[in-house]
Amino acid sequence: MTHLNFNAFEPNVRAWILKIADIADKHSIKAYVVGGTVRDALLYRPSLDLDIVVEANALEIAQKFAHLYKGQLVKHALFGTAQVTLPSSMTIDFVTARRETYSKPGALPDVTASTIADDLFRRDFTINAIACSINKESRGLIVDPYHGVDDLKRKCLRVMHEQSFIDDPTRLLRAVRYEARLGFKLESHTVIFFKQAVQHKAWLSVKPQRYFAEFMRVVAEPKALIAIKRLHQLRALHVPMMQMQYSLLRINALKKALPLAKACDVPDSLPLWLISLHEHHRPDDLLFALEHLGIHREYITSVVHSLEIEKLIGALSVKHMSRWDVYRRLNSYYAPVLCMAFVRAQGIAKKRIKQFITKDKNFTLKIDGNDIKTLGVKEGIQVKRLLEYVTQQSINHQELTKAGQLRLAKAFTE
Repeated sequence: MTHLNFNAFEPNVRAWILKIADIADKHSIKAYVVGGTVRDALLYRPSLDLDIVVEANALEIAQKFAHLYKGQLVKHALFGTAQVTLPSSMTIDFVTARRETYSKPGALPDVTASTIADDLFRRDFTINAIACSINKESRGLIVDPYHGVDDLKRKCLRVMHEQSFIDDPTRLLRAVRYEARLGFKLESHTVIFFKQAVQHKAWLSVKPQRYFAEFMRVVAEPKALIAIKRLHQLRALHVPMMQMQYSLLRINALKKALPLAKACDVPDSLPLWLISLHEHHRPDDLLFALEHLGIHREYITSVVHSLEIEKLIGALSVKHMSRWDVYRRLNSYYAPVLCMAFVRAQGIAKKRIKQFITKDKNFTLKIDGNDIKTLGVKEGIQVKRLLEYVTQQSINHQELTKAGQLRLAKAFTE
């Protein structure tokens, strides 16, 4: 293939490409669409990403583009890159064509301005090392010096060179992510390079936060279960600072918990994955690792609380327990813990967790201190105690209306 039909791009993406091309042509700058944007267009897959490489100063063309279309510009002068966020929230990356060298494994690269061929060589896989010219005279011309189009046809993932995973170990995670997403397989030599990097524990050369950020992208994939299983098969299921263990029992529980979490509007599956994969037994060790990785505080709490799930299930398995007692026991836990507790529990404990998730978790008291004061109760402590009593009775007897809750409060004061 020598040319790409621009109709293969999403209409919105195509429109912005042509606007950027106009600026590039006006200033006699060679400009290209690269990477995943081109890959997905060749595969006829939708993609709203847009990466532009120019054989010139990308910061200058990005600045002109941002000014013309009222975008917010962020420059990264050290790497010759810029990012423009449009009013529609779409983000476009502008990159100066460059050559990269690594002073040591896992380090950030040293960059020098260069040609499109050098820029493509610095990429992770050949299928992402394809460029498409956007200039008017050569529009649609495919630049594919490393035979990425052939690898797309063969559905294989091939690294650019044998040191690729050593130079940037986050590519280990990217490899399984693309395998799962695209339904591709690692090329035979790439598998060898992958296993060599695993054997040398290449991820230790990368800052834990950076490697973990790539892990989060893996578990955010729609086919994350496939990707994580593949990491396990390749003995590459590692997260810096954390003890991880792939267990079929836990993964099967996770499969049941994921749709439940979605129904509960849990915004991110990351806590469920960490709950299912971590092998920590001491809360202090787990807390230290999670805090160091920079995870959201609510997620940290969920993962640490997961150590209490079996104890929690046991407490909910007693024969006699009021609805209020169940509420008090469960109300301090975030949804990911409740979802995992539900799929692991059996019998009466499972029924109680389900009842809490589907009904009592979202209970709201319709009356407040001002309503209580109309009943003649004035002191703060008495008001607080009465509200707690009404909450307890409302949950036990499913009194959800304001009038009914006021009746409960009035009956208590008489």
